[in-house]
Amino acid sequence: MVDSSSERCAWGLSTATPPDAMVPQQARLCIDGHAGPCLARALEGADATFMDWTLSSLPYRLIPGARVLMLGLGGGLGVREALRHGAGEIRVAEPNGQVLELLREDFGSYTGNLLERPEVTVQVRDGRDLARRSPGAFQIVVWRLPGAGGVSFAGAESIHESFEATLDAFSEYLAALEDDGILVVETTLEPTRRALRVLTTGAEACRRMAGAAGCADRIAFIRSELVGLLVIGQRPLPATWIEQIRSFAGERQFTVSYLPELTETEIQADIADEEAYFDQFEQLSEFSDDEQGGTAALHDPYFDCLETLLRGEADERVAYLDAYPFDLRPVGDDRPYFDAFLKAGSAAFLRETSPDPEKWVRRMPSDLYAEPLLWVTLGQALALGLLILLIPLLLRRAGVRRRGAGRTVVYFMMLGL
Repeated sequence: MVDSSSERCAWGLSTATPPDAMVPQQARLCIDGHAGPCLARALEGADATFMDWTLSSLPYRLIPGARVLMLGLGGGLGVREALRHGAGEIRVAEPNGQVLELLREDFGSYTGNLLERPEVTVQVRDGRDLARRSPGAFQIVVWRLPGAGGVSFAGAESIHESFEATLDAFSEYLAALEDDGILVVETTLEPTRRALRVLTTGAEACRRMAGAAGCADRIAFIRSELVGLLVIGQRPLPATWIEQIRSFAGERQFTVSYLPELTETEIQADIADEEAYFDQFEQLSEFSDDEQGGTAALHDPYFDCLETLLRGEADERVAYLDAYPFDLRPVGDDRPYFDAFLKAGSAAFLRETSPDPEKWVRRMPSDLYAEPLLWVTLGQALALGLLILLIPLLLRRAGVRRRGAGRTVVYFMMLGL
């Protein structure tokens, strides 16, 4: 637990947040040595108004008084935000019982006994299991894409199993919704490829659900500078929701990257506003062309991705995914490595786009380290294994006399130690 005046958490906070709605000091929870979520401190009055300016408050404006399923408790901020915006019933699936115990017992007074509220029910169980056993039970299902917990080196996310982020999982989340419900997925936008895989997974899960009806009118993607919010409806998004999303994004200076009937003019206007904002800090304001995947891009890779996957023909979808320098295809339960992005051609792309092509391996993004490291480790193990097996044969051919079977037995018993 870290309690410091510098700890202030608000995922997807608007850059237009007024000064009197700034995020108050909070305590942060660390899990497996990694910085985790902030605890939902009991807030009153002006201290709680920052939650009106977060990206994640949007779903509760679309469906007031909703029955909500939250996949993961975190530090409880999601629960507090849902309550502030009028959620009628909140069920939380948290697989880590220690987190629940911490918030209920050790920090119950700090959170204002948040989890004892009558609207809130928390169960120690897997979120997918609860969704699978509750078909058609909720109006909003909320899931935040996590990092890899319990891993020991930078880049290990790519070899960390994420069964909650597979295509099969997304399909189960959608099945837990009522006919007018929405699945809400929060994701970081760094790196871009991670957010794009969220979009490809969501688009394919929606296509499986909708069938021939298509999904172009069921999906919205809104983002801040660092966080994106994917909304997938069981049915086409109503016109009133679309106007609410536009109004919500405009008031809070969020960018609408995808909506049914979104025009190129709107996209270019959002890009111009974004560039003007970043120009204040003399930072790169425009998306890099490196990860456009060969599409005739509008410099918003999220729009290009969803427009191609939702409105393109089958061959166009395949061409987009093939041309992209990293693997964006959804992962299944048989290969649940959501952060494994390398494919044939990725190394050449990384070398060509590296600031120092001669030392491109050293400049490779840290989240991509683990996959090549696994292959290197496998190569070393094979080489050493062959060496250990061949040494006795080479010695025998050289005329070295055997002094009994006992030493041979001991030798092979020592292998692998």
